[in-house]
Amino acid sequence: MAAVAFWAGGAMCELSATSLAAKIFWSKVEYIGTLGTPVLFLLLALDYNHIDLMRRRYWLATLFAIPLTCLLLAAGNEYHHLVWTSYRPSPSGYNLLIYGHGPVFWLGVAGYSYLMMLLGSLLLIRSLHYYPAHFRGQSITLMLSAVAPWLGNILYLSGAFPLRGLDPTPHSFAFTGMVFAIDLLYLRQLYLVPVARTRAFEAMGDGIVVVDQQLRILDINPSGARMLGKPARQLQGNALPAPWLGGAMLEKESRHLELMVPDSGIILDIRAYRAGSPAIPACW
Repeated sequence: MAAVAFWAGGAMCELSATSLAAKIFWSKVEYIGTLGTPVLFLLLALDYNHIDLMRRRYWLATLFAIPLTCLLLAAGNEYHHLVWTSYRPSPSGYNLLIYGHGPVFWLGVAGYSYLMMLLGSLLLIRSLHYYPAHFRGQSITLMLSAVAPWLGNILYLSGAFPLRGLDPTPHSFAFTGMVFAIDLLYLRQLYLVPVARTRAFEAMGDGIVVVDQQLRILDINPSGARMLGKPARQLQGNALPAPWLGGAMLEKESRHLELMVPDSGIILDIRAYRAGSPAIPACW
């Protein structure tokens, strides 16, 4: 949102300037926010999905490499005209200027920004699937707030916005910021960042095995795989390699058992739960 504020501030100065040179100068300044905002939106979505790139400086530098290159090219546009090719007054008046866009703009500015926004939006959609149901309201709210910048930028680039030459994208991001502010300050939803179930499942010291009625392994965590003596990828989808466990687990909906592994002397403390669905999770 700091980048959006910088973007909007540069746009305000560009709209209020009357000379062509001043307008071009402020357009270059606002590119700091224009190019940084989509990448920061992606980083927000990555952090919300517990994918931490901030500690991996190589990936962080890679994400900002193209925006930095485009910013430098915009600063020296007079020498190559790869970002802006022409400037003309808008037929809508109001001191607006229509910029002709070059290949660097379409590929490095618009194209790369759309890519960052698309990846960020897909990550928010991903969270709808992986997070518990009571956290889906957060993801849906974030998704809806991300729709506004998409619409604003499409209207600007297509020339469909009534005031030609006015970019409504920073105003759209301001709407996104307002939604975030409501989430943070009033609903306080974003303080409750959900913990990925997959990580908790993988990290548990107890072995967990989920089997169906035919005792085929539907899911298993690393501890369970170690107890069964095979890698998890070899066990999933195959029959439980301990048929002596099957009868004990299928007898009742919930059981606490102590069984000795045949020919080993190892005693397992088993808590078996039979769910209402065809799957029967067993934990030991």
